[in-house]
Amino acid sequence: MAGLMSSEKDSWRFIPKVNKRNFFIFGILVLCILASFRDVSAADTTDPVIRFYLDNLAYVFDQNYIFNSDTGFSCIVGSILETTDYRGRTDKIDTAVYQLFYDNKIMDSSLLLDSAKSKENALPDNFRPPQVWKENLLFDFYPNDTGAGPLAISFESNSMDSSNAVVGFINLDRNDFYVEALFLHYPNPENSERISEVYIFQRSGRLIFLRKYERQTAKLRFFGRQFTKQTVNFSQYRFK
Repeated sequence: MAGLMSSEKDSWRFIPKVNKRNFFIFGILVLCILASFRDVSAADTTDPVIRFYLDNLAYVFDQNYIFNSDTGFSCIVGSILETTDYRGRTDKIDTAVYQLFYDNKIMDSSLLLDSAKSKENALPDNFRPPQVWKENLLFDFYPNDTGAGPLAISFESNSMDSSNAVVGFINLDRNDFYVEALFLHYPNPENSERISEVYIFQRSGRLIFLRKYERQTAKLRFFGRQFTKQTVNFSQYRFK
């Protein structure tokens, strides 16, 4: 009897050990499955043909954009700020002209040729556009593409509810992947009702120059919406 009771006791000890081990293994399997679902959901689902163009565009842009260059250069930058009141009338116009000097990808000095009267007419911190072609966005071709001329690729954020949500399109040369224009619209930015940006590029040899940057903002004021448009034109690029 004592032997039987001892045997039963040992068997009851064994059962919980087996169950704990199985439960542990099951838990690991569940975590692995959940992780695989997360990886699939976060994976790039871009059409392979579109991804081909975007990857080549990214490479060409990184290698040839003037503001990515290690070589020193200067350029003339003219900025025009236009503000429209809530009735749609031009409220004020402000201009500024600078000569900017770059070395090793950073601006090391500037020369003020015509000062701005409005602080809103300050130049951006840098002229490197958001490289949306490297981001995990929803990309698509336009259905009316004729197969000739510039190629347009649209994009939008996976969720349009956040303050970082963006929508727009890219124009690029479909043969050698040089970007020609980038249009961005932010419908839910912080501190503004909406913001739009435009980058216009020009190719010279293998280099990509920025020719025009435009930023439009809409803000809610006490008497209605106020619209601001800043246009920055680039000219007279010169290498050291």
